[in-house]
Amino acid sequence: MNEAASIRSIKERLSSELPREVVITRRELVHEIGFMTPQMINLPLKYQTVRTTEKRKSKLIGILLCHPESPLAKSEIIGHLPFFHVRSGEEIDFFCAGYGAYWPPEHHADQKVAARINDTDWLFSP
Repeated sequence: MNEAASIRSIKERLSSELPREVVITRRELVHEIGFMTPQMINLPLKYQTVRTTEKRKSKLIGILLCHPESPLAKSEIIGHLPFFHVRSGEEIDFFCAGYGAYWPPEHHADQKVAARINDTDWLFSP
């Protein structure tokens, strides 16, 4: 989860990370050269794991605009933020408007703890 104060800060963050290298792991069928006999038809196929690196000029992002006290946010989003953070990994960046971490106590007068991710309090301020 990433702190986002404005659309400009989101664009700057993405520009600094792109293009990015992505490691792709896939299984490929191993092709053997030779003659096939009737006895070989029912043999299991052989696969090998292949890893490649690609440069990508894009990244999937999500922008969260919700108040943590709204019914939808309470039931479906805020409680699941640690899950989204772990499962999205490096593949998706979630930008959460109004949310942030490591704010000093006087940063916003109305800030409240909205979620806890990796032992870090994420705060919300309208």
